[in-house]
Amino acid sequence: MAQNLGEITINGVLGIKCDVDPSTGIGLFAPIGSFATTIDGSGFYYKWGAANTEWETYTAILKLRGTVDLVFGSEENKTTTTILNSVITSSNVLSTSFINIANGNTSLDDFMLNGVSFSIENIVDETSFDLVATAINNASGTYRVKYYIQIEV
Repeated sequence: MAQNLGEITINGVLGIKCDVDPSTGIGLFAPIGSFATTIDGSGFYYKWGAANTEWETYTAILKLRGTVDLVFGSEENKTTTTILNSVITSSNVLSTSFINIANGNTSLDDFMLNGVSFSIENIVDETSFDLVATAINNASGTYRVKYYIQIEV
C-alpha cells in the first residue's frame, strides 16, 4: 500500500505526496479527482475511480517547435538538416506537423508545384533528429518550414 506522506487541498482538490505508485498493492485511499505524486518524482497520478487502486498515471505532453530553412540545390528531390534537441527520443514522439512559410526565395505556390513535404527521421535519443524535405517534382532554393512535434515526457 502506498503511504500518504503529506497532503494539501486547493479549491477542493486533494494533492497527496506518497512513497510509491498508489495504484499498486492495495492502493491509496483518496476521493475521486485527487492527484498524487511520489516523493522521488517517479510518477504523477490521477484518482479516477472509487477503488483504492484506481489511479491513472498522468503524463505530460511537451511541444517542440521551431522554424528551419531547408536548402535544395539545383533541382534536387531531397535535403536534410539536423536539429539538436535533448528531450526527443524515438519512443516519445506522438505527432508531427509542418507549416509552409513563404520567404524571399520561395512562395507558397512553390511548395505545391514542387510537391514538397516534410518528415522527421534519424532520431538520436536525447541528442538530435533530422528534418527531411522531399520534393516529388524536384526543387531549387530555400524552403522555410515551421515544425511542431508533440512528445510525451
